[in-house]
Amino acid sequence: MWALGLNSDLSDEKDQTAQAEQQAQQATDEVENLSGQVDDISQSVDQASEDLSQAGQDAQNNAQQTLDGLEVKLATAKETISQAIGNAGSDPAATP
Repeated sequence: MWALGLNSDLSDEKDQTAQAEQQAQQATDEVENLSGQVDDISQSVDQASEDLSQAGQDAQNNAQQTLDGLEVKLATAKETISQAIGNAGSDPAATP
């Protein structure tokens, strides 16, 4: 009788151990799954950061090109005005 009770206790312990091992494996699988999701999110954030940085650089380059173009146009306009003033001053028909 005593051996039968001991065998039953041992069987219960084995069942509980197997159940605990199964739960531990499920928890491990969930942690690995979450870890993969975190890696994916981290990569997405890194890519978004790189994209944003590139967009900022592109905007800066575009603004610089626009300013350079305006600088050339301004220099050309200044030269044209200077020449017009010079021509007006040396043109006898321009004076009354």
